[in-house]
Amino acid sequence: MKLSQYYVPISRTLGYDAMDQPFTLIFGPTRSGKSFLTLHLINVLASLPLDNINGLHGLASCPTQMYIIDLKNAEMAGLGRLLPPDRVATSKSEALKLLVHFIELKRKRANFIADKTSFGATASTLHMPLFCLILEEYATTNAVFNEGLSKQDRNDRYKWDALIRELFLTGAGLGFVAIIITQQPSVGNAGLSTIITEQVSVKLGMGAMTSTQLRLGFGNDVDIPDYHLTKGEGLAWINGSNDELLMPFRAPHIDPSRIWETLKLSLSYQDTDRYLLMTNT
Repeated sequence: MKLSQYYVPISRTLGYDAMDQPFTLIFGPTRSGKSFLTLHLINVLASLPLDNINGLHGLASCPTQMYIIDLKNAEMAGLGRLLPPDRVATSKSEALKLLVHFIELKRKRANFIADKTSFGATASTLHMPLFCLILEEYATTNAVFNEGLSKQDRNDRYKWDALIRELFLTGAGLGFVAIIITQQPSVGNAGLSTIITEQVSVKLGMGAMTSTQLRLGFGNDVDIPDYHLTKGEGLAWINGSNDELLMPFRAPHIDPSRIWETLKLSLSYQDTDRYLLMTNT
């Protein structure tokens, strides 16, 4: 099986191209396996490209650069111990600062592609590394930015919304991607704007949920199968692959005693200056 340079396995039999399908939504109740699935995706993304589908770990010649916003200060925030400084935000001010920086990097890459490369070039044709923003528990993050009535609160809220909108509308072709994690997949409950939901190209519903909950996450255009899912099991919708039929999967087993050492290896290739404008042509 010939793998795309940006191929990311969800399980050993199911995956997606993170450049072509840049925005992922992972939803499900507490203790459904969302965080462990995300750690698996981070591990693979950070060591792209894969050379062996069964290995679930890659060559790291085109490593995705990871940025994390986790206002719950939970598992994702813990990766700050492995990432370079200022890659993880755990407060409102840090989150806005990180998002501003992430968008500035996107714009810098856009200018580079426009000014320094041949006409029609894209991050994909130039084989540039991905830059990925992880948004842990988006409902919590959105609620924090909707709090407060001061002028500063309103300015922060406007700036946050504008930058998120810019990322989801313009990031894809530049290799700037995102993974959203949330318990509540609906627009109303999680604060997911229609701009975000329309741009999401991979949806992964984890754990036991009612058909109503699944429909909130996957929408009304797909058939909801009668599966009883447990922790670590999920249903996947991948744009252009299974538009009307959800695919069941079991996330790869992650040994909690070994995951830290695995991530320490895969996240050892994090260097903004080296990879932002790097091409592999």
